Amino acid sequence: MLSFIVDATGSPHNVMFVHPTGDDIDRMALLLARANRFKPGTLNGTTPVAVGLSETIKLKVCASEITTQADRNPIGYAFTHSRNKK
Repeated sequence: MLSFIVDATGSPHNVMFVHPTGDDIDRMALLLARANRFKPGTLNGTTPVAVGLSETIKLKVCASEITTQADRNPIGYAFTHSRNKK
């Protein structure tokens, strides 16, 4: 599970693990969270504001899809992900 702040534009900041495992999967999850955009919170239903979130990101390593070095991400794996929506 990741914890982070989503600013008024939907960009994540201060991304960190609640319980890190210390492996490459953690690094991939951090990259994905930082690259994503999220729906910001709103004040009175209209004004975007920063909010704190906790998000579970499920990763699936797809080694069979790697065909060339150009297909790899910065940490060396091809992957897909899905976010749990609450």
